Amino acid sequence: MPPLITLQDVLLPQRRLHHPVNLTLYPCDCWAVVGGEASGKSSLLRIMAGLLLPDAGGVIFNPPQPATAGWLGVLFQDAGQRFLASRLWEEVALTPSAQGLSQAEVNDRVEEALMLAGLAGLRPQAKDYPLQQLSLSQSRRVALAAILAAHPAVLLADEPVCHLAPEAEQEWWQLFQHISRQWQTAVVIFTSNWTRAQQFTGTLLRLEPNPEQQE
Repeated sequence: MPPLITLQDVLLPQRRLHHPVNLTLYPCDCWAVVGGEASGKSSLLRIMAGLLLPDAGGVIFNPPQPATAGWLGVLFQDAGQRFLASRLWEEVALTPSAQGLSQAEVNDRVEEALMLAGLAGLRPQAKDYPLQQLSLSQSRRVALAAILAAHPAVLLADEPVCHLAPEAEQEWWQLFQHISRQWQTAVVIFTSNWTRAQQFTGTLLRLEPNPEQQE
């Protein structure tokens, strides 16, 4: 099975690490990228999402220019501020609608995503539910549902369980592991918490800045 994303000797913009970043991401992989403040986690996430160029090194996507909307999903920390629609159902349906699915298939995807993201209680009023009425936790779950509805090949998540209770953390880890197994989605979380990363996966990449080389 070919890799989905390959990083070869990548150097991060305005960051000096002890070693260049090398990573090969395959379907079903679960990775955790761990680093402290100003370690370059956010920069690496954006490089892997194709939103930022590295200072040096290579980034290979397979396919090179994914033709399918939703091939890669990014769950940002401020996901609730990035909504494109005004109503819950519409937001979750955006990407599957752009994938050329029938309305029935889109409906099924949205229903499935809402269930997986822990939003079953909002399903009855989802078509009319205003996004501005969501709590912070609900906003994060809606953003996740919008990604899951696309059945992504790659999911990148920036501090996805920050400020959640331990029970909710375990729920998210189990969900990520479920889609990795069932959909062959490659999941990469970015976190500053080493213990939290180990709870999710044993495949870890630690970003270690080299203070002697910082500008």
